[in-house]
Amino acid sequence: MKFMKSVLAVLVCFLLISSCRTPKNKKQQLPYKNSSLPVEKRVNDLLERMTLDEKVAQMNMLSLNYLKFDKEGKVNEKYLDSLFKGGSIGTLESPFIGVDEISKLSEAADNYMRKKTRLGIPPIQIAECLHGQLAFGATIFPQTIAQGSTWNPELIKKMGAVIAQEASLSGVDQALSPIFDLARDPRFGRAEESFGEDPFLVAEMGKAFVIGMQGDRTAHLLPV
Repeated sequence: MKFMKSVLAVLVCFLLISSCRTPKNKKQQLPYKNSSLPVEKRVNDLLERMTLDEKVAQMNMLSLNYLKFDKEGKVNEKYLDSLFKGGSIGTLESPFIGVDEISKLSEAADNYMRKKTRLGIPPIQIAECLHGQLAFGATIFPQTIAQGSTWNPELIKKMGAVIAQEASLSGVDQALSPIFDLARDPRFGRAEESFGEDPFLVAEMGKAFVIGMQGDRTAHLLPV
């Protein structure tokens, strides 16, 4: 009799452990988190799970500058909770601070979104990167209008590769550059961010910038 009770006790414990593990396994197998599925299927699955508020939040942008470090140099959890309030945000702006600090803030925000929000949607971190990442410790190149005066697409391609590498190392996912606008009106407030007034020049320099940042897939790795 005692033997039977012991066997039953073991079986009950086994069933309880199994039932506790099942939801976790199912959560890991959600279609939108399954990298082996087609992108369209994953996107549709995620959209069906999102509430209206969560979809609206994906159109919002906040700055990492609101986050603070504690005395030990770690990102303060209190500020993460205060800024994100347990929800995902579509875009995070890279602040004008040191590249090492940006990297820590970016990692902390990304971990928060993935682990402490309902759906675990990571944010997109952006930076302008027009002539270098706007951060202490990054390489700063001449402004775009000066780049255009070189008439040297190959040089701009190499510059783009350097900017992309440095920005990526600090957590930047998306660069808001280059600018393909033509600087033909002196009233244009961002004339210095254009390669010039000639469409051919702007197109060639802009194309070289993009290839440098994203990688030339028709050639070998670009030397930096």
